[in-house]
Amino acid sequence: MLTRREHANVASKSVLTSAFPVPVLACIAASFIGAAASSAVLARDPLYGALDHPGLNTCDTLFLQGGATEASRCYSDLYVSDVPAQIRAEIQWAQGNLQGANTQFQQAFNDFPDDPMVRVRWGELFIDTYQYQEAYSLFAEALAIDPLNAWAHIGSASALSEGGDPEALNAHLARVMEEGLAPAGARLRGMLMVAGSLLRQDRYDEARNTLEEATDFVADADLPAMELNAMWAAYAFMTRQDYQPYIDASLAESPNYGNAYFIPGYYATIIRLYREATDFFQKAVDLQPDHHEARIYLGQNMLRLNRINEAIAEVNRSYEGDAFNPMTVNLMRLLDTFTEDFVSVSYPDPPTGPLPELILRMGKEERDVLKNYASKLSLDSMAVYNERYRLTPKEPVVVEIYPNHEDFIVRSIGMPGVGLLGVTFGYLFAMDSPTAHPEQSYHWGTTLWHEMAHVYTLGATSNKVPRWVSEGVSVFEEWRTGPIPGRKIPTEVLQAMSEGKFLPIAKLDDGFMRPTYQGQVIVSYMQAGLVFDFIDIEYGFDKIVDMLYLFNDGVTPVQAIEQVMGITEKEFDEHFKQFIDIEYGPLLESLNIWMTDLQAGYEALQEHEWEAASAAADRAIFTYPDYVENDSPYIIKARANREQGRTDDQFFALQTFWNKGGYLPDALIALADLFLERGMKDDAEAVLVDANWANPFREDLHMKLGDLYMDTDRPQLALEEYQVLLALDPLDKASANYRVANAYNALDNAEKTMEYLMTALDIAPQYRDAQRLLLEMTRGQND
Repeated sequence: MLTRREHANVASKSVLTSAFPVPVLACIAASFIGAAASSAVLARDPLYGALDHPGLNTCDTLFLQGGATEASRCYSDLYVSDVPAQIRAEIQWAQGNLQGANTQFQQAFNDFPDDPMVRVRWGELFIDTYQYQEAYSLFAEALAIDPLNAWAHIGSASALSEGGDPEALNAHLARVMEEGLAPAGARLRGMLMVAGSLLRQDRYDEARNTLEEATDFVADADLPAMELNAMWAAYAFMTRQDYQPYIDASLAESPNYGNAYFIPGYYATIIRLYREATDFFQKAVDLQPDHHEARIYLGQNMLRLNRINEAIAEVNRSYEGDAFNPMTVNLMRLLDTFTEDFVSVSYPDPPTGPLPELILRMGKEERDVLKNYASKLSLDSMAVYNERYRLTPKEPVVVEIYPNHEDFIVRSIGMPGVGLLGVTFGYLFAMDSPTAHPEQSYHWGTTLWHEMAHVYTLGATSNKVPRWVSEGVSVFEEWRTGPIPGRKIPTEVLQAMSEGKFLPIAKLDDGFMRPTYQGQVIVSYMQAGLVFDFIDIEYGFDKIVDMLYLFNDGVTPVQAIEQVMGITEKEFDEHFKQFIDIEYGPLLESLNIWMTDLQAGYEALQEHEWEAASAAADRAIFTYPDYVENDSPYIIKARANREQGRTDDQFFALQTFWNKGGYLPDALIALADLFLERGMKDDAEAVLVDANWANPFREDLHMKLGDLYMDTDRPQLALEEYQVLLALDPLDKASANYRVANAYNALDNAEKTMEYLMTALDIAPQYRDAQRLLLEMTRGQND
């Protein structure tokens, strides 16, 4: 077990230990099964002068220059000589014996209790084994001994980059970057961390400036440059420049340096160029087969490209090499679920061409519930988008629907714990099933429609569309063509609009990539959707499509707007603001009054003050009649009227709620009943179909819709609904089986009718309706 021992003489009271969400104590024992001892030299990052030991430096240089065999012999010879425990730890680490390295660091800790660098390097070992909190506590101990130790600050920043406090991370980096305070190697590591952060945020000019500064610094300090050149390759790739010379320079210095490809591959995933990323990762593992991190990224990206069997093989290889990488472990578990619990259904079946148009992947237990609705919505959306975006997919569109949210997240980004609903990689997207979000606010149909729009914006631009543009088009399509058309602006976004928090068009991506306040991402989603709603209304939908295709040429969103619409960035911002003022100005001026009325309505409901609730709802509706989120005032009004026996007023409130795009399942089911009471069967059907896009896992929904189809002489549609009802494992199985039998009887399928009818009677022998149907069939056979 790779563990820390408790030492009474360890001072660790630094406030820096509070930088992780979970409190970090300096001497908490952490465990990790170390790799077995090996004579082969594994991946060894340059130390940049962190340790000054000539023998170790000689061995490291041999390895980095491509002499793996010579390096292995060098490390072995060095180990048997009279070297301190911390150097023996480095040798064991280089040879892949993490358990042995940990033991030697424990010895060094005892031999040199006041040496901060023992703790620093031990902490780097814990980072290598994914124990970031334990690593951070070691760095904190080092800083308690030497507050100016730059290597400890760099180590702290590295640990915090895996989920710690960003402010604390920046504070550590700031100390390293102060002129003249840090050793050259520590300062270079700091520069590379800053450049990486800037690249992840698409701040390319600042990243270039940092890399230029680092280049001059490396030359002056005579430091290894292979990692810097790999970062330059990433920058060049992200900005569509020639990146190969930087990779060549990196490999000229270190011929077996897999990071020369892995680093640009990682940044290719940041800008969603997954095919190119896969090529980089493949080259990384071809060059350095023991680069297990590159291999797990290769497997993950093959999954994103629907190369399932190859992905499984790479994930397995990564696990064999490093069984404790959290991403590897999570993907292994996911693939177990993927191969054992998922099924695929292709459409059309059989294909009319060499490949299907659509492949659905769903949990086995949900297939019979979801397949009809998911396939219809997918194919309908594809038909709409094929025409609107002048694009026919070049390969099958794959839709994966996950009943477990954490499985979906692992499939999407490799690690759980992130609040997403859907993620699109190109021609494949993954999303949550309704069962992954049982709350009534989740509308899976809209999520599917949203993600399918990404398939087309990514496809039209070879995945080069900027983030805010793609998200904005998807939100716009939700409102304009989706299963519940109409703008849906949450209350918190209205509040942000009233406070003037919408960004200039040139800065809109910042709201997604660099949010500065809680909730800014959802505000940016809504602003982006409104931008395209505005363009459609003022300039025409074709301008949106023309803009999209320009991104293939590497233009920015501002340049696309200026070229397609013939107006300047400033003019666009001014016109968009005028649009918002016209559409929402009166509401925003009365927003506080509206919110007060809405709250008053719900408070009155809780107190059973029905007249007061209805009056408050009327005031809120007058101010903002289009608000149909699940806390809509129409819901207040409907309930208040229902409680007072005002059925007509309840009906009109729910009807208006639905007509404006409301989707609360309970409300839609109630409205369908009211339609049926009034003989309005077509409207009842439309409402029930809409309820399926919100939550198809309701027994009453399928029973009502199936009965309605039977009542209107459409037994095939009724059969489909009753089969879904049966797939839900209803409490009243006799009734469900009887309904299936009745539908088959209407379809003149006597064999199936009898099969389900006898099942119903086996469950409930005295079931009168089933008995009557059996009697009718018996008489018919006798006749």
